[in-house]
Amino acid sequence: MIFSNVSRVHERGFVLDPADLERIGVFDKSVCWGVWAPDPRGNSERRKHLIISPIHPSVWPFLLRMEIKLRRGRIATALKFLVDERINIQSNECAISGHHHATWHVVADANDVRSELDKDFQGIRRLSVDERGHDSPRLQEFSNRLASLMLAKAVNTPEAMVDAHRADESYREGELDSGFLHNRIVDKHLLPFFYAPHAMPANLVEVAEKGLPQAVTCRWMQDLAFFAIYGDMLHPMRLQYDHSTRLLKPAEQSAQGLHKILERQRQPTLLPAAAIAAFDTSGLYLRIEIVEPTEAQTRFFQANIEFDITFATKVVPGSSDTTRGLLLSVCDQLASHGVDVVKLANRTTHRDHQSEAGSISLIGKTATSINPALIGELNSSLTMSCRPEASDARCKTTPKTTQFGSKIIFLSRRMNMPFQDQVMSVLKSIASDWGMVLEDANNRLGKKIDDEVETGVIECDGVLQIVSYSYEEADRSRGEPVVPDLKWLVHEYGMAIGAGKPHIRIFDTTHRTLENWRTLVPIRTNEVAGEYAMYKEDVGLRTKFEPAFAALAQQIARTREETTSGRRSR
Repeated sequence: MIFSNVSRVHERGFVLDPADLERIGVFDKSVCWGVWAPDPRGNSERRKHLIISPIHPSVWPFLLRMEIKLRRGRIATALKFLVDERINIQSNECAISGHHHATWHVVADANDVRSELDKDFQGIRRLSVDERGHDSPRLQEFSNRLASLMLAKAVNTPEAMVDAHRADESYREGELDSGFLHNRIVDKHLLPFFYAPHAMPANLVEVAEKGLPQAVTCRWMQDLAFFAIYGDMLHPMRLQYDHSTRLLKPAEQSAQGLHKILERQRQPTLLPAAAIAAFDTSGLYLRIEIVEPTEAQTRFFQANIEFDITFATKVVPGSSDTTRGLLLSVCDQLASHGVDVVKLANRTTHRDHQSEAGSISLIGKTATSINPALIGELNSSLTMSCRPEASDARCKTTPKTTQFGSKIIFLSRRMNMPFQDQVMSVLKSIASDWGMVLEDANNRLGKKIDDEVETGVIECDGVLQIVSYSYEEADRSRGEPVVPDLKWLVHEYGMAIGAGKPHIRIFDTTHRTLENWRTLVPIRTNEVAGEYAMYKEDVGLRTKFEPAFAALAQQIARTREETTSGRRSR
């Protein structure tokens, strides 16, 4: 399975979700390896992709993925077979898959093939990227030799393992509990595992036989082999994952920094930048495509459509068109605008005979430069696509389209602000207009709050702080002034200053004037961009909050200019 997610690239490394990385075998403190892979068509203008795996690149060409259906309790026998076959396990996981059986997934390298070809492969590893063209006779010759040996290994290993099963002292032909493999699958004399191929129509017998479960399957992992032969093996990257900061850090960072590594790869990038991360759970690797900030802002966009559909008449159980072709309609609208869909995911949170709810998220790349007018047009088109054709249905949708790689603004605020819903609604709306996404500090509460907050500040482009009473403090202040508990706000703001992040403040002056706030918190010059009072529903919040986003946008732009000029001077 391959799935993708949006990532951020910083000077310190790649920001990646631990849940995503765990699915390819990368955990907290895990060491993994990266190889830069150029465009296989030889287009040097297209950015290289970084291929990352927990397995060392020296064995990438020789990897096998096996699925073995075992009798429970017989894994040791299967392990002995792999040792005898010179198959060295790199990763494995075994889980029950029946009342009497288990399925064992193994990723391993073929040690015998590696020994035979290792000298030639080491020679290839020393080639520069310029010598690794797809028309290179040397690489083609090596690839053909490698393929002939690895494909033979993938074919012969399952046959040899079934032979070992039948030679096991516990094996009895025609008996279910015999040998070390799932004998109902192996032994053709037993009752069918699920269906009988010979009972199928004549034209389906062969297909039915091929469709039956296999006791042992084995395939050569060709993707990693390809990257090892044609990628930049002269400069493999050693990386380590830090769960607390969600950063996959290059080991070279302390000496050079990630921008130096990118420059060495002839693809300098202004950091931080956005990236698309694609995870291949079967291949045990991650592909990262860094998107240039200018391209991210001019060609890419992201959209999210939340749907909640209720049908007046019951849908036939098991029907697949309960949303009346919503996904097809969305893709048709995107195609009509010449959009290349880079990521598409459909998630259903509820489904029964009369309703369905969920979301569609996507990342698209436009053929022409994107602008606010085009964003508005795309949003209108997606809204139109969400209108169901069926008269017996009503669809509540809220399409939201923003520029990809939008600036991330860390929102520091009290957990329970007065008029919280109204304030947050206005803040999110203004942020969207400015090409920004709010990262609410209160969504990062967990066992290690301090680490979560620090990570949020490190990853963001700027910090916006709302200084206010809590709801309870505001209620008590109606009688006499109350001293609010601001220690977390002061702590978060100190982190922003320490990290050198653009930062701005807005003060709630409902119960305390700005001058009175100055007696409680240190306020530096030019860091206040607004104040508001909420005695009742206030229709003027947008006017009062907008200057803060304008000030943040200016600070972020100035920071980028200073960073760019500093690097040019070096």
